[in-house]
Amino acid sequence: MNLYTGCMIEKNIIRRDSMMQVAKNELLDLVNQMPDECDLEDVQYRLYVLEKIKRGDQAVEEGRVISHEDVKSRLSAKWQS
Repeated sequence: MNLYTGCMIEKNIIRRDSMMQVAKNELLDLVNQMPDECDLEDVQYRLYVLEKIKRGDQAVEEGRVISHEDVKSRLSAKWQS
């Protein structure tokens, strides 16, 4: 392994650890916001919903959206055929 490869591996480990810490902190915040009487299924569902929202926001930022009018016309065409 050369010096460049070693540095890249180290940077990837640091980046992964940093991302894991962020995810861990987000999860702790989520659990702290949940009511005391919630169960694991409630937490899993909340995580699922938040991930879907995050992906939707990312799609909007990347321009991967369809206007309401386009959806209506596509569905109309599909139902009429």
